[in-house]
Amino acid sequence: NQNNNNNGNGDNNNGQGGQGQQKSLFGGAGGVGGVGGVGGVGGYSSGKSKYWDQQAQNEFTMNVRQKMIQILGNKQFDQNVHNLTNAINAASDECLKALQKPNYKYISHTLLVPSNGGYNMGQSTYWQAKTDVCITVRVDSQNIVAILEAFAVGM
Repeated sequence: NQNNNNNGNGDNNNGQGGQGQQKSLFGGAGGVGGVGGVGGVGGYSSGKSKYWDQQAQNEFTMNVRQKMIQILGNKQFDQNVHNLTNAINAASDECLKALQKPNYKYISHTLLVPSNGGYNMGQSTYWQAKTDVCITVRVDSQNIVAILEAFAVGM
């Protein structure tokens, strides 16, 4: 199955196996909330993997969101932003591995943009919906918007 996601200013357009569905990054899948001084927080999963059930996806989202909030803090979008990106990717990898799902490879992809800037990102994946999953988590700090896409791909 092919899965195409285009994210622009928080929207996630998800097509699975050619059947187009529109889902908001902040809709029923993750919601918006203020957490510890963070403006907006959302999460969205594009997979219905039987191995990565909703409970496992929610546990990952909750754990990685807290780490992202700690990493971003009140930091500025400046020449050291690559350190933030690396730290979020490392935290994602750590949270994915902690769930101890056998026979999975993990990919973490983070986009950081200044809070007042727009963005557009897209992805195309070809995978098995029964085993593979992409979990998207967005955290808005005072100065930076962070969007993490965590992929779990069965071997």
